[in-house]
Amino acid sequence: MLQTIYSMLLDIAAFATGLVFIIVGVWSLHTRFQRQEEWRLLTQVIVLAGVTLFYLIEIPILRYVLRDNIVYFIFALLGLFVAGLALYGHIAVSVISRILVELLIPDNPANTATPRLGPAEALERQQDWEGALHEYYILARIYPRNPMLCVRAANNLLRLNRETEAIAWLERAIKYTQKPEDNLTLVRRLCDALESLDQPEKANAALRIFAKRFSEHESGKAVARTLNQEKKPGDDAGPSVPDTDMLAPLDDAPISQND
Repeated sequence: MLQTIYSMLLDIAAFATGLVFIIVGVWSLHTRFQRQEEWRLLTQVIVLAGVTLFYLIEIPILRYVLRDNIVYFIFALLGLFVAGLALYGHIAVSVISRILVELLIPDNPANTATPRLGPAEALERQQDWEGALHEYYILARIYPRNPMLCVRAANNLLRLNRETEAIAWLERAIKYTQKPEDNLTLVRRLCDALESLDQPEKANAALRIFAKRFSEHESGKAVARTLNQEKKPGDDAGPSVPDTDMLAPLDDAPISQND
């Protein structure tokens, strides 16, 4: 009886830890390859420590459950390690490479406060939008909270007619832009992109979020008034952003480059 209960508890523990292992791994892949974001070094180290703990828990359980069949145990062990490489290999590579860069390159650009835009800007002058885009991807991983890099990535995506991807980068830039004037400029750019994809409801949602976030600022109040004036039953028209001086083209009033 006790052995049966013990086996059930082991099964529950194996299932619970395995579920967390898969969910976190899939989310890490989504963040890294879909959202083009990279977790901070400390977060990555904590995740890898959690993966190590998972193996320390899971392997003894497998040894106990499959103690009578060594072949099944070996295949299960191989499956666990393959799953770990698939779900967390990119984090391990990132941590190792960043540690090596810190050790071998004293002037690591990640230690500076301002991104080095020279290579990306040179590619833009050559109208190599794809090359410049990849440079901004790299910089965005080093400075994940820098909205200027997100905007530049979005600009190159728009030049490549990849509006859906550009929208994701504009949303990320909006998230990290703290000044209301700069934020409203980005919201307008986002609304234009959403309108081009015939998604006026999402554009209205972006304006409502802006109005709520900056409800104490004049720009937030202006957007809120505009939304309230246009709110009519059955009205499917797209959003109308207040035409003010703060809506100058982004190149004329670039947002801060500070991380």
